Amino acid sequence: MHPPGWICSALHRIHPQLRMAWAGRERRYPEELNPGSFAVVQLYHRRDFGHPDKPHTFREGWELTVIPKPYGDPEFEPIYRGPIFNRWGGTARDYDPLFRIPVFVATLDENYSHKDGTPISIADVYNGSFLETIRWWLVPIKRRIIEMNRDQAKELNREADDIGREAGDFLWSRAMRPDAEYNPAPWKHAKKELRSLEKLDQRTDELSDYYNQNIEGSLK
Repeated sequence: MHPPGWICSALHRIHPQLRMAWAGRERRYPEELNPGSFAVVQLYHRRDFGHPDKPHTFREGWELTVIPKPYGDPEFEPIYRGPIFNRWGGTARDYDPLFRIPVFVATLDENYSHKDGTPISIADVYNGSFLETIRWWLVPIKRRIIEMNRDQAKELNREADDIGREAGDFLWSRAMRPDAEYNPAPWKHAKKELRSLEKLDQRTDELSDYYNQNIEGSLK
């Protein structure tokens, strides 16, 4: 599988050390074509990666894999996962291997998901929708949690509004029935209370504040 050139260039614009790659695997069934998935690789500087026998990162090198030895000791062995595509979409190397080491960041498949929770697919790579997810992954974790909490708060606000409207419509219809025990109060008697409810409805971010009120201290 080969990614479109514009996808590789767009990924490079997001971060100059990110590259597209293809991570091959064994066939799951004999007739399977192109077994594997697209992947994202980051070009680490050698001083940041460390020595292959004692790396500074928990991520595997694209050309190295960890084999557990007896008693759990790790051992690094060379591996060929698949090609790395340069910033223009070709397979010619566009970095200096004396200074940069490709590191396996993530596969672009169902093992990872977008911000909304939907799994990533090959179609998302070809149409470019995964690029927004890459930008999201680059956001610091503290800010990501705050934004996710705000999104959840907005959704809860919408659900609360829907429930409130349904309840209000139900009570209004019951109050308008001829056999209703209570009838709606005239506007002149209820306008003060209704104005107060309108102001309360205009107050936003209350649920967001509830979710994020302790986030500053917990993530320091």
